[in-house]
Amino acid sequence: MSASDQPSDDRADGANGVSSTRRWLILVCSYFVVVTAFLTYDEVRFPASLPLQSTDVATVPLFNAWTIGWNADRAQHGLRDYWNAPIFFPAQDAFAFSEPQPATLAMAPLVWVTGSAVAGYKGWLFLSLFLNGFFTALLLRRLGHGWFLQLAGGTAMTLLPIIHQRIDVLQLVPVWGILWFCSSLFELARNPGPRRAVETGIAFGMCFALCVHHGLFLSLLMPVAGLGFVSRLADRRFLTAASGSVIAGAIFVLPIVLPIRAAAVANDFSREARTVESQSAKLEQYLATPPNAIFQFDRFKGSPSRQFNAGWFRIALAVVGVAGGLLLGPRRRWLSFLLLTGTLSLLLSLGLNLELFGWRPWQTLSEHLPGVGQVRNVYRFAWFVQMTVVLLAVEGLATMQAICQRWFAVSLRKSALLTLVVVPGLLLAGEVWPETAQRGGAPDMTRHAGWIQFIRENKSAGRPIACLPFASGNSIGDYDVTTRWMFYGLEHGAPLINGYSGFFPQSYLELRNAVNREFPSTQILARFAALGVEYVVVARTYCEPETLLKLSTDDLQVQLVYQDDVGIDVYRLVGADEAGSTQAMR
Repeated sequence: MSASDQPSDDRADGANGVSSTRRWLILVCSYFVVVTAFLTYDEVRFPASLPLQSTDVATVPLFNAWTIGWNADRAQHGLRDYWNAPIFFPAQDAFAFSEPQPATLAMAPLVWVTGSAVAGYKGWLFLSLFLNGFFTALLLRRLGHGWFLQLAGGTAMTLLPIIHQRIDVLQLVPVWGILWFCSSLFELARNPGPRRAVETGIAFGMCFALCVHHGLFLSLLMPVAGLGFVSRLADRRFLTAASGSVIAGAIFVLPIVLPIRAAAVANDFSREARTVESQSAKLEQYLATPPNAIFQFDRFKGSPSRQFNAGWFRIALAVVGVAGGLLLGPRRRWLSFLLLTGTLSLLLSLGLNLELFGWRPWQTLSEHLPGVGQVRNVYRFAWFVQMTVVLLAVEGLATMQAICQRWFAVSLRKSALLTLVVVPGLLLAGEVWPETAQRGGAPDMTRHAGWIQFIRENKSAGRPIACLPFASGNSIGDYDVTTRWMFYGLEHGAPLINGYSGFFPQSYLELRNAVNREFPSTQILARFAALGVEYVVVARTYCEPETLLKLSTDDLQVQLVYQDDVGIDVYRLVGADEAGSTQAMR
C-alpha cells in the first residue's frame, strides 16, 4: 500500500519495468471488469430493456441507443453523410442537433454482429464504467499512489453518485476522457515531449468525442485550473510540447464542434433564460446526499433529482487531503489544480442562480463564448465537483497513510494502517452505493419486422415517411413514441419528417403542432405531400383506416398498402400527377 513521495512514470524501463506494468494492467483490468460486471448485471438479466433513473420513460436511453445505431450505420458507409441523420426531413445536418458521441463508433462491430443498437448501448455502458475506474487508477499511479489507493479511488469514481443518478443519460456516464486528459497533462508538465503532447491532445479531443457537454465545460475550467502551469511556460520544452498538444487536440475537436456550431447558427438555436435558470444548481443541493449514502443528515434531504453531495465521508477525507497535502505532500500543483477545478465548477454550476452585485457571470459567458449560449443543464458542472471531491479524498487517504508510516512505530504500523487507511479506503470506495435502476422496454424489432420490411423494400430513394402519432407535447415522456419510430428507422432506412434531439428545428415544431391540432385532415396530408412524403405509417390505435381512407381527394389519394398484425398501417400518398402517370403506364 505504500506510495512513493515522488510521482511515478508509467513508462517501463527495461524488462523489470515491462513486467511491472504488465502485472499492474492485469490487476487493475481484472478488478474493474469484476466491479463493472457486478454493476451492470441487470443489463444481462434484462436484455430487452434499458436502465432508467432520472425519468420514468425510455426516451433518453432509446435516443442514445439510436445514436449508437446511427454511428454504426455510418461506419459501414465510410461515415458518408454522417451529419445528415434521417430525422426532421428536410432539415440538414440533423445529427448535429444533439450529442453525436462519435466515440461510440467503437461499438459498431458489436452492433453489426448482434444486429442490435441496444446491445451496443449496453456494451458502451459497460466499457464507460470500466474505463472510468481504469483511468482513475492510471491517473493515481502516475501521481505516485500505490495500488490500494488506485483501486479505492477508481472504485469511488466508478460509483460516482451523479453518474448513477443519471445512468440513463448515457453520454454523461464516461468521464474517463477527463481523467485521461488530467493524467496526460501532468505527465506532459513533468516530462514534456512529442509523445506526451500527442497523448494530451488526443485525450482532450476524446472528451468531446465522448460528450461535447463535458468537453465544453472542461474548456471553460482549464484557463483557471491551469494557472499552476504558468511558471512552466519559461521552459521551452514544455512550451513547445504544450503547443503541440493544442494542435493535436484541435485536429480531433474541430471536426466535431464545427458542424455542431454551424447547425446552431443556421437554426438560431439558443436557450431561454428561465430554462437555464431552472437547470442551474443551488448551493443547498450540494448538502443533499443520495438515499443510499452511508452518512446522511435529515436536514439535508433535498430534491431526489438534485442531490449533488458526493458523500460526507469523502468530503471529510478531501479536507484532510487539502490540509495535509499542501503542508506535507509532494503534489501541491495537483492539489491546487483540483481546488481550482472544484471551486470554479461549483460556482459555474450555479449558472444564472449566481449573481454578484447584479452581475450574472453565466450570462456574460453565454453572450461572448461560442457554444455556451446553447447550454441548458448548467448544473452538470456538478460532475466535475464530485470528481474533484473523490480525487481530493484520495489525497486525504494518502495523507493518513503518510502519517502511519512516519509517526507510528513498526510494531504498531500494521494496526494503524488498517484503522487509518484500509477502513477509510473501503468507505471512500463504497460510501454511496447506486440505487437499483428501473427498466424501460426497448422496441421489439422482430415483432415489427413486417411493416419495416415493406418500407425498406418499397421506399423511393430520398423520399421521407411520416410516422404517427407525433409527440403530443414538449415533455420527455411525449417523445417516447418518437424515439421508437427513430429506432425502427435504423432498419428500414427511410428518412422521417419527425424526430427527437437536443434541439428542434422551428419548421418541425410548427408541423408537430399542426398535426396534433388538425389530424386527421386533408390539410395535414397535403402538407405531408408537399414535403415529399411517400408513406404515412400510423398506429391503428391512433387513427383507424376507415377515417384516413375517407380523406382521399382528386388531388391526393390515400391508399392503404400494408396492414401489420402488430397494429401498424402503412398508407401511400399519391398525387394527381403521379396517379395519372401510373394510369397512363397501365
